[in-house]
Amino acid sequence: MATATYPPPPPYYRLYKNYSDDPDSCPAPPPPIGGPYFLYGASYTTDDVLPGLEEQGVRQLYPKGDIDFKKELRSLNRELQLNILELADVLVERPSQYARRVEDISLIFKNVYHLLNSLRPHQARATLIHILELQIQRRKQAVEDIKRYVTFVKISSGLGMCLFKDKVFARYRFSLLLAALKLILREEKKHKGFSQRRLELSMDNEDKLIGFMMKYSESL
Repeated sequence: MATATYPPPPPYYRLYKNYSDDPDSCPAPPPPIGGPYFLYGASYTTDDVLPGLEEQGVRQLYPKGDIDFKKELRSLNRELQLNILELADVLVERPSQYARRVEDISLIFKNVYHLLNSLRPHQARATLIHILELQIQRRKQAVEDIKRYVTFVKISSGLGMCLFKDKVFARYRFSLLLAALKLILREEKKHKGFSQRRLELSMDNEDKLIGFMMKYSESL
């Protein structure tokens, strides 16, 4: 059967010209393809399963059944290095016999790729776990930031209340709140992930705030 490398689009696309105006006038899309199919001269399958090497006509170099991936990959890597060295010798001594070594190297690479593709589900699961752990860490960090800011606001509001109390009580309460505020700002600077820009802003605001409070304390 003759096939074109780049065939034209199927003619039934004309049936959908009026889809935007009247969607019901167009036929429903065909059902999904099941099983194997041919595309550009190559056979593909819709089954989401990694086919075995023998199914693809490739000789399997590692044992079947339960596989120790680390052991087999190391073994194939050593065998690959040996074949590359032998290929170099063949190219020097018997250049006409290099094709056999190239085939052996290609076979080893196919086995290595198949082993690596077998690990893709494990890689996807580990990546998903890592992403979820990062999300949990960020949310915990956000909760801690909110708690620190709430404490800062409470202390700031307490400092404001000092303006409306008697002077003797205000001095005592003011000194306690000032010490607590300094401690919070110091811990904020040491906090992990605190950017340099935020640190500069915090230090600048702290100096202004403490300077204002010290002047107010002297006036009590």
